Amino acid sequence: MNGMTRFSSRRMGLEDIKYSMLLFMFSVYPFLANPAIQDYFEMRFFHLAVFSALALYVLFKEQVKIRHPLLIPLAAFLGFSLIATLLAADPKVAWTGSYRCTGYMTYVFCAVLFVLAYQTGRREKLLNGMFLAGVIVSTLAVLQFYGINLVPDSDLDGLVYSTMGNPNWLGAYLVLILPAAVIVSIRSSGWRSPAAAATLYAGLLVSNTRGAWIAFLVVFSWILVRHFHDPFQRKRIYIIMMIFLAITALLAFSKDGVLLSRAYSMKAEINDAVTLSNQAGSFRMLIWKEVLKLIPQHWAFGLGPDHLMYANIRMPNGMVQTKSHNFILEILITTGVFSLIAYLRFLGYFLMNWQSGEGFIYFAMILGYVLQGLFLHDVIMVVPLFWIILGFAASHLHSRPL
Repeated sequence: MNGMTRFSSRRMGLEDIKYSMLLFMFSVYPFLANPAIQDYFEMRFFHLAVFSALALYVLFKEQVKIRHPLLIPLAAFLGFSLIATLLAADPKVAWTGSYRCTGYMTYVFCAVLFVLAYQTGRREKLLNGMFLAGVIVSTLAVLQFYGINLVPDSDLDGLVYSTMGNPNWLGAYLVLILPAAVIVSIRSSGWRSPAAAATLYAGLLVSNTRGAWIAFLVVFSWILVRHFHDPFQRKRIYIIMMIFLAITALLAFSKDGVLLSRAYSMKAEINDAVTLSNQAGSFRMLIWKEVLKLIPQHWAFGLGPDHLMYANIRMPNGMVQTKSHNFILEILITTGVFSLIAYLRFLGYFLMNWQSGEGFIYFAMILGYVLQGLFLHDVIMVVPLFWIILGFAASHLHSRPL
């Protein structure tokens, strides 16, 4: 009996450790930055490495047995990416990444957190921690929009970036969280969830990131369709839409209508995209064309993780492009077609097997992140959080243990 008690106590202790690690990732990790020295990457990479090592230790102590078909494409993705890493021209960059720290090891760390998240309960409480951090990040962004910068970075004057170091990365972070906050607001009574959703929405707007705006619009429309049939939820939808419209009106006409101008520019961007003009999407079309030219030479295992900079793609301003600004092209050109197929198979599991209830929350978060990823690339500020959400979704979809 004493042995069983000790085992149960140890089990609870490990559960608390897992919960604490994931809570840290959701509620503290977004703030790990030192704008004074433009460090938005290395501090996060260090903590990601430490927490992944600790997670491995905990999973080893629990004697986790992996028996999940989803891990086959995950293992294939990591395996093919490893080959690309070993074949890469610059081993250091391939393993740990350039200054953005998105090399092979970042994805290994994310995979460890994925398994940890799969094994961890109390997901609702963890999401609440994520909402709170997101609200703070959004509040800092809105303050920056109005000229009050509590995280000053002289290189980013005039931009809204909060603790993420770039408006695009801020948009990617918020479009991951906001769909969940909206769904919780629709399904529950009270004012806290709508207040959180409103703050997150304001942060997303002031990020001025059109790709994230489009992604949220698609996901938000799907959320409305899924919940509009229920009378209680329909009433909540009306409340949330009124709040969002009020926020949109307030922000759109602030600061000389900068957000309104950005929104209007989307029409010209669409016209440029239809004609395949190089300047479409802030020259994303040019980047995509140049990356596609490289594929025939590097289709199997790519250039190597985080290696696009060695292709010497020059932008009109003379800058060398370091990222593809599309997660599909980024994987294809850096780790090859086999890696891409495995990753898409891995992601497809979540997008094709979504359910109602809790499962739809994870589906909406994943879909929002994937859609904005069509215009961006993974960044160390957000991608570990995305993989944790993938772990939650996998745990919800498959009740049997790993």
